[in-house]
Amino acid sequence: MAQIQLLTLPEVAGQFNDIAVSLDERMMAAMSQLITDNQHLRASGIEAMNKAVVTNSPGEMLKSLSLLGDHKIHTETLLAFAREVNRGIETLVKA
Repeated sequence: MAQIQLLTLPEVAGQFNDIAVSLDERMMAAMSQLITDNQHLRASGIEAMNKAVVTNSPGEMLKSLSLLGDHKIHTETLLAFAREVNRGIETLVKA
């Protein structure tokens, strides 16, 4: 037979708080990794662009444009992620 466990309001609030803290930590870690990757892509793109200018290499130019395109996509991902976090915060504040 199944047992039903009744939780008090403070216990439920504590469990929700633990879940929220865990999610916050994971979101911050993900955001930090995205920022690090984005900075690396930007630096690599600029380095490839400089090399392309110095060597007059079409291959390096394409590489730099590809890296800078990836940087743009990462930036858009960061902005979308930040918007979702803000929506989540607004939802929690309204609750």
